[in-house]
Amino acid sequence: MTMDMGPGSTPAPMTGTYSWRGGYAFDVVTAAEAVDMRELTASATIRVRFVDGAYYYDVDPQPSGPLKGKEWRKVDGPAMFVAFFVMADSITTDVWVDAEGLPVRLEQNIGSMRVTMDFAKFGATAGVEAPPAAQTGDMTEELRATAQQQS
Repeated sequence: MTMDMGPGSTPAPMTGTYSWRGGYAFDVVTAAEAVDMRELTASATIRVRFVDGAYYYDVDPQPSGPLKGKEWRKVDGPAMFVAFFVMADSITTDVWVDAEGLPVRLEQNIGSMRVTMDFAKFGATAGVEAPPAAQTGDMTEELRATAQQQS
């Protein structure tokens, strides 16, 4: 998968597993700076999961505050889409399929952001699981508040 955050950004390749076993899910690693998350981790890369309708970001645990000690940040998928709608004037999705009806490419354009996923193997991936709840801090309400302020 490649994510391009728009003008002035560098397209960020994301490598990992994409699964439809039990619902759409992925577990990928990408450059933290390329997806504007460098301030959340000392590592040059960040792991991102999408499972059960939520995004999870593997970041450095916070030293204080309500998310103290939490390694994973969760954002509800619908809240993320609302935030994208606030920032974007249009959203389109195109899917390419092979002769067997399996997707080989998915491309989404969300305003100036573009996400392209190319798929190569099917049936060989394990399921993707959410991180442990005790290690996860939910940032959904903060995202909703930010989206409301921008609308």
